[in-house]
Amino acid sequence: MRNRFIRRENIFSILCFHLFTAHAFVDFCFCMNMKLTNGFIDEVKGIIENSRTQVIQSVHHVWARMYWGLGRKIFEEKQMESDRAVYGIYLFKHLSLELSALYGESFSRRQLERYRQFHKLYPIASALRTQFT
Repeated sequence: MRNRFIRRENIFSILCFHLFTAHAFVDFCFCMNMKLTNGFIDEVKGIIENSRTQVIQSVHHVWARMYWGLGRKIFEEKQMESDRAVYGIYLFKHLSLELSALYGESFSRRQLERYRQFHKLYPIASALRTQFT
């Protein structure tokens, strides 16, 4: 009865053979002056560039929503306190220390104040999409 299992060494040699064969075919095509057209390469580049642009736009939209959400939470938290001025100083100072330690300098006291101002400027979240597209 024939062994139905292929040993690892055999798999490796089969893969090497196919890899070598593929490279040999590419070399053969190059020798036969087969080339990709510039139009084809430009179309492929266009697909890549369009995808990159869409990713960047999506990331920027998500960041804007995050900053708006942070601003809203800060705004609401500050409004709940009776002594807003003193609490606001405390809130920004301690929240920035906590977040900066975890996530870096994008959460400094000044940035948190800007996030709150961002929320105040655009109090309706759905307005963000129309403003930034």
